[in-house]
Amino acid sequence: MRLKGIFVSAIFLFFSAGTYANEITSIHLPEGVLAEKTAIGYIGAFPDILNEAARRLKRPVALYAGPWIRSQKNAQRIPGAAIAPLTRVPEREDQYVWVEEILPLNLTFLIMSGTNTQYQKMDDLIGKRIGVLRGSVADVITRNLPELRKYVVLSSTGESLSKLLQHGRIDGWLIWDIYGLENMRRLNLEPFIKTTFSYTVGPLYLATNPSVSIKEVQLWQHTLREMKQDGTIARIIRQHYGNKIVAALKTTPPYSPGTPTDVEYSK
Repeated sequence: MRLKGIFVSAIFLFFSAGTYANEITSIHLPEGVLAEKTAIGYIGAFPDILNEAARRLKRPVALYAGPWIRSQKNAQRIPGAAIAPLTRVPEREDQYVWVEEILPLNLTFLIMSGTNTQYQKMDDLIGKRIGVLRGSVADVITRNLPELRKYVVLSSTGESLSKLLQHGRIDGWLIWDIYGLENMRRLNLEPFIKTTFSYTVGPLYLATNPSVSIKEVQLWQHTLREMKQDGTIARIIRQHYGNKIVAALKTTPPYSPGTPTDVEYSK
């Protein structure tokens, strides 16, 4: 009976240990243009940044891209799971352990290449027809800017917004710069459309859940900071998007807990 008790205890400890994780073993991303799956794995700036951090830490980390809501739930409940890129808003504050800022989330205004109008700040959009993707960062931000919201033209797809822009039905497309450049590439719009100003909403984070040890969080934090300081993240961003976004990395303001941002990346 004593041996049976020891055996049962050992089994209990084995399965209990499986619900905890000292290290980050998986990172969940939004599916779509930010993490495109290929035969050799995921491609994109964020997969490259995270893979480089894992390489430096000698961690066999698996990347998974899926619907954004599902990715968030997985990051909250799976031992050893993390998520990126995630905005830090008050309602999420206690749901995650916030590891480190990766990049700023900047909005830009996409316009036709032949446009002579100068757009240098958000106020310059007042009175203009502003294309906005429904459910996007720009949708959320403009809801809190009534002087701009009345000029917003909402659409459910990037394809429809690109057609409106090319046909002169809107003056420009307000969009997260990285997502905008990915859409320009995907829709073959790069020869016809250009970016304008950058409006920084706030930082994008790598976050995890309490199953990951404090030491592991600190190691990832140190590595991501090192990658920012030695120029690795800027180099990866430049490889994917050119110098426009790299310049914006140098002007990121400090995090504000009141930043009203929530985005559905899969749209």
